[in-house]
Amino acid sequence: YILGEKKTPKEMRHVLAGLALVVIGGVMIGLNA
Repeated sequence: YILGEKKTPKEMRHVLAGLALVVIGGVMIGLNA
C-alpha cells in the first residue's frame, strides 16, 4: 500500500477498516496490560 496511490472508495474503506481494527486492538491490549 503506497500513500498517494489511486484508490477506489471501496479500497479506501477496506484500508480504513483495517487501520481501525489495528487501533482498537492496540487500545484493548493496552487497557488489559
